[in-house]
Amino acid sequence: MIVFTGSNSSTLPRFAAAVQSLGRAAVAKRAATLFGRAWSKRIEPSAESPTFYFFCRLLPPRPSFAVSMTPDERKIMEEHDAYWRSHARAGRLVIFGRVDDPAGTWRLLILRLASACEAEQLVVMDPAIKRRIGMTYDIRAMIRTAEGACP
Repeated sequence: MIVFTGSNSSTLPRFAAAVQSLGRAAVAKRAATLFGRAWSKRIEPSAESPTFYFFCRLLPPRPSFAVSMTPDERKIMEEHDAYWRSHARAGRLVIFGRVDDPAGTWRLLILRLASACEAEQLVVMDPAIKRRIGMTYDIRAMIRTAEGACP
């Protein structure tokens, strides 16, 4: 199951439609107007390779999953790791790993992609989802991002 949640979930389709109808350059120009030039220079999608970031939280089927995996679940999670490493090498995955949470560990992925559709396509193909072991994704589009050192 893949869920786009948060206050921006209803905004994603409208934003995608705006990008498509206005063109990426117009959207980037509007972003510069709204948020300032420094912001737009850091995340401005270029016409050649638009970039959006997505925060993805992979939720396990049970709180103790990390320590109580069956041999089959462990194999699937190894496939999951290999799958996402290949996307890291291709530049689509910025970072991923397990998060220590008192309620139970979960996995974090930050994706750098051209669209929300691409994010959904990648997580649907994740072996942890395809093999139906009870994992679910919570995907949130990041509204503002900055890479590297901020001025």
